[in-house]
Amino acid sequence: MGHLPSLKMTVLALNGVTSLGGLAMLHIGIWLHLDHRGPVAEILDVGAPQPFQRVTHTTYLCMAAGSCSALASFLGCWGALGERRCLLLAVSLLMAVLFAAEVASAVLASSVTADVFVPHLKTWALKSLKEDYDIKVDITAVWAATMTEVSEVANSGFWLYWKKQTLS
Repeated sequence: MGHLPSLKMTVLALNGVTSLGGLAMLHIGIWLHLDHRGPVAEILDVGAPQPFQRVTHTTYLCMAAGSCSALASFLGCWGALGERRCLLLAVSLLMAVLFAAEVASAVLASSVTADVFVPHLKTWALKSLKEDYDIKVDITAVWAATMTEVSEVANSGFWLYWKKQTLS
């Protein structure tokens, strides 16, 4: 029974931090939803042309995940203070579902942004090779290291290269 107060305080502290994180996500989601042309919105392509507006659902996702996280952590604090086992179990299950939804949305977001980012990366790489190679020392060093690594992988095969890198 001596460890129960410290466990209660730990659960309260963790739920408090989770609540602050959820409220921050809710705040960012509302801010992005209301400010479509701000600097952060441009980074997330919220004000993008029609083909890229799939990312605008980011604001709704932030608001939903933030509010669910804040609500769940509030219920967790309530359950920890009253030592309600059933409420703490329900909060744990809700947090697990919320975590799974956030992981799924991160995978979806990475697949969406890959369609936008890869052509931009190709354009930048070609431009830096044509204009900056052998002129800027840092760009030349990065491209030389990249070509060396790629040639080692091509010569030895990926799995042999990977084993050599992990064993050393």
